Amino acid sequence: MNDDVKENVDNISVADVPKLIEDQFELMTSLKENLNLAKSHAKDADLKVREAKEKRIGLFNKKDAMEAMQNSQMSLSEATLKNTEALEKTFEYQQALTNITKFLFGLGVSNIAVNRTIVRELELRLEHASEEEIDDMARQELLNVVHDLKAQEDITKKQTDFSLRLKNVNDELDGIDSDLQGLKQHYNKTIKALNNKITELEHKTKVLQIILILTFLCAIAGIVLAILLKYLL
Repeated sequence: MNDDVKENVDNISVADVPKLIEDQFELMTSLKENLNLAKSHAKDADLKVREAKEKRIGLFNKKDAMEAMQNSQMSLSEATLKNTEALEKTFEYQQALTNITKFLFGLGVSNIAVNRTIVRELELRLEHASEEEIDDMARQELLNVVHDLKAQEDITKKQTDFSLRLKNVNDELDGIDSDLQGLKQHYNKTIKALNNKITELEHKTKVLQIILILTFLCAIAGIVLAILLKYLL
């Protein structure tokens, strides 16, 4: 992209778009005018060559013959120069048109809001521009830009929708994972509480067993003691 259309698209806002497009159209118009002028000069030069060739010179008028030959050669040289200049202007115009369309497309894909603004501005200009303002080649190139930007917007929207759906799914999965973590923590706490309760019950059971054994032993000892006292007395 040449210096005429080079911009830092990252710093361009929607409000900048109309002026930027206006600048590109002014550049395109200026180059088109130069091209038309070069073609006009080339056409005039070709006409002079044809007139010089068609001019009849008397066979015995050497001076006029030499002058006509010199004029013809000069006209031919001028025509060659003007045609070369016209070709150069044609190439320059085509190259600038390519750069402008690349710039507008690159600008549009950087931001969906900018994209829509460019499409709207181009469609308005193409609708109201005359043949002199925008020739067939430029019109077709700009229509291609509009088509490509609309397609790009559709792709961007689909990507955005997909990213949003993917985010929602990830959020749902994160929520499920959080719930599972909560259930896991609750389950672990419940299991730990049950284990503590079981341990406590086991301890109480052992204590109760010891008490029962001691009670039983005390009862046996009491019976034995009563029997011994009975015999002794």
